[in-house]
Formats: sequence, C-alpha cells, structure tokens
Amino acid sequence: MRLFIVLVFLFLFTGTGISQSCDATGNVLLFSNYDGGHLKIRIDENIPNIKIGIASYEPTRISIFGPFAYQVKEVVYAGFSPNTPTGNFHCDSSIAITTLDPGLTLSSGFKKLEFPPVTLLATVEDTIFPGFTQLAGNNTGILGCTSCSLTKATGGANNFAQVIDFFGDYFGSPVRFIKTRYGCWCDTLNCSLPVSCCQEITDCFCKPSSAKPSLSVSGSICSDSLVLRAPFVKGANYQWYRNGLPYIGQISDSLVLRNNVSLNGIYQVFVQEGAGNCAFSDSIPVFFAAKPEYQALVKSAECNNSTTGSIQLTGALTGATIEWFDAAGQTLGNNKRISNLLAGKYSLVIKYGQGCVAFDSFFVANPPALLVQAQTSDAQCATKGLGKILLGISGGIPPYQIRVNKGPAGKNADLDLPPGAYEITVQDTLNCTKVLDSLVILPAPELKLSLEGPNAVLLPGDTFNLIATVNKVPGLVKFQWWPTNG
Repeated sequence: MRLFIVLVFLFLFTGTGISQSCDATGNVLLFSNYDGGHLKIRIDENIPNIKIGIASYEPTRISIFGPFAYQVKEVVYAGFSPNTPTGNFHCDSSIAITTLDPGLTLSSGFKKLEFPPVTLLATVEDTIFPGFTQLAGNNTGILGCTSCSLTKATGGANNFAQVIDFFGDYFGSPVRFIKTRYGCWCDTLNCSLPVSCCQEITDCFCKPSSAKPSLSVSGSICSDSLVLRAPFVKGANYQWYRNGLPYIGQISDSLVLRNNVSLNGIYQVFVQEGAGNCAFSDSIPVFFAAKPEYQALVKSAECNNSTTGSIQLTGALTGATIEWFDAAGQTLGNNKRISNLLAGKYSLVIKYGQGCVAFDSFFVANPPALLVQAQTSDAQCATKGLGKILLGISGGIPPYQIRVNKGPAGKNADLDLPPGAYEITVQDTLNCTKVLDSLVILPAPELKLSLEGPNAVLLPGDTFNLIATVNKVPGLVKFQWWPTNG
C-alpha cells in the first residue's frame, strides 16, 4: 500500500513570495509528478537556451529528443533522487535510479539535487494548507507537485507555485510552463504552451508499458549493418532522431544503419498514431566499433622451400589485438610482422571494439625450384683437345649466373673445358643456388699406330698389302697414305 505522508515538505523561498505566473517567452520548462517513470520530452519548438527542471518522488528516466533538442543547455532534477535502487517503483521496476538518457551535449550537464537542504526556523502551520504543518530539519526540500490546484492536499508534495518559484530562482530565468501529473509519466510531452501556466495531465492515451526496450536490434555493432526496429503500429507516423536531431528520410518503423563510427550516438524513435492522439518514444545507444584499416605487404619465399617469406601489416590497428596462425593452426605471434616463413597460407585474427573479430588470410608464394642438368663430353685429342659441359637450366628467377670451380660469373651454359674435375655453381636473380660437383672431362687416349706388311725385298711391279691399325674406333679415324718420297 502506498504511504501518503501527511506532512508537507517545503523549501525556504528566496524571493519575496510565491510566484504563480509564467512567461510565454520563457526558456525554463518544468515537469513534475509523484510516481516518476519514463518522462519523454520532445523539443519541437526552437526556444533558445532551454533549461529543464524536473521534480518527482520516485525514480525517473528522462529522455529528451526532437528537432531542437540541441537547444537544451541544462537539465536539473530536484526531486527525490537516491543513488541506489530504493523506494517505491509504481511505474517500472527497471527504472531503479533517476537518469538522463545520453546523447545530448549539455553545456552545464545534468544535475541531480536530492532533497536540496533548507533551514526552517520552527515547525509552523502551513499557510497554503491550513491544518497541515511543515517540519524544520535537514530532510525538507523540493519534492514535486502533482496538481495545478493550490488548495488540494497532495500527500506531502509541494504545490506547483512552489516548484515554479524554486526553479525560477535556481535558473534565474522566466518559466515558460509547468506540466504535472500524479501518476506515472505517459505519452510524450512537448513544448506547446498550455492554456494556463500549469497543465495537469490526467488522461494518458498511451499507457506505460512494462515491455522494455521498445526498440529491438537486428545485427551487431561488429557487422556491416544493423537494423533498429520500433513496434509496428498500423497507421502510425514514425520519426527517428540521432542525438536529438531528426534523421532525415526515415519515416518507417525500422532504421538501417551501415557500420560507420560517424553514425554513433543515441537513436530515438517518436511514434504518433492516427491524428496524433497517441505518441510514445524509446531510445537506444548505438556505438559501432571502428573497423581496423590496414594493408599487408607479402614477401614471397626467395628460393623454393626456403624460410625467407614474410608478411608486414601497416595501417590503423590502434586498440586492436592481432594473432597469426599457420596452415596447421599453430600460433605464430601477435606482432604486425611475421618472418622466416615457408611458402603457404597464413591466417590473421583481429580483435577490436567490444567483442568484434575480423579474419583475413594471405599466401606466401613459392618460386619454382632451380633445376640444373649437365651433359659432359670428353676431350677428343690427346695433345690439344677440349671436352665439353653442356648445362640445361630451368626454374628459379632468370637470368642465371654460372661459375666454374668458384671462378668468375658468366652466362654461357655451353662450356668448352680441358680435361679435369669441375664444380659448376648456378645462381638465379634471388641468389638461389644449385651446385653440381664431381663433373669430369676425361682426356683423349694417346693415338697408337701400327703398320703390317711383307718383310721382303720387292721388285718393281710387285704388289703387296699394308695394314694400318690404330687404338680408336675405325669410324672415328681418317687414314691418308703417302709414298716415302713424299
């Protein structure tokens, strides 16, 4: 059961008396009730230097939005404002303490004044409500009004004139209006002037809902986009706001946001049914995580199957953590550069923002293997003949450098060499090396000639056979005969 305190909490007036007047050109907007709840204020008029005063007895969630919300410079809550979830929660138990939805840039910020202390000389009879008394002590102060009547007892609250006087003195500016209610805040209140200085809100077209939040989100701040979706109301008009300013062109129940940190802020939707007889709003913070922007310089392995590859990252990776993995899933560290890599696939995992993860992969190329084949030919002449080493070279990165027995480099792959043992070294442009050793050119065998014929004195006219024999294959030897007289 709600406890109605019979005592009236008042404050000590600093002026000469209670002011009940408002100024239609004033810049101070006042809102006060008893049960707290979700107070939604739409700034729909361009009023310079707006100051908002709010007073309540129970926790209040304050949402301020609209096309001219940027004109709000200061918000002061001067009701009961515990810093821990205590007291009554007649509207919404999720509103545990009084807060202002983030998103507005206020020059003087948001202030909460819990029972501003006053000094009363004694317990005196209340002049507004005869028969009621106000107590002296430290627990007296502004509490909030619930009615536009100055003669109606309000169960321990102030009256509207006292609230006007308190905030008028506090801000030092004229009060434009005060809007008040006993129960939970409902509907969305705007800047329109009431018929009189005080407007008492008795009926709510839109009853407070226990379903929170009204806005749902599809996607995440890590994805390429997310969708904010308001409850669908047939025939309703929707207007979206970001940080209190209209989001132009968005008039449906959903709002699609592409991942971009420039779109971060507090998003609100204002929903109005039919001819405007019902309006409500809700807000939600959206803060995209900045996606890492980087470039990768991949260096291929210099030689086939060598550990000379590397990957170097450059760019905006501040605040992100990275980790490298090889094709087998083994971790390779968390630096921007990994080196001594074999050819193959390497994976990168980047963690950033609040739980966002990005994946990438790179390939270190493997150049073709340097292949060298050699064909040797022995020398053909024992006295001055040269042998030959003919090289067949492929793969690697041409042109090639050829060295014989670690001698000067050349490019000729057709080598005429004297008999002997040789080591041939071939290098490509990346200094990948192939060595062929134990290549031998044999000398030509010594030519031996024998002549066979009759061992007799021959007379003119006689015939005989002479046979010449050499230690070579006959097909490789050419014979030429001369008489002894030349």
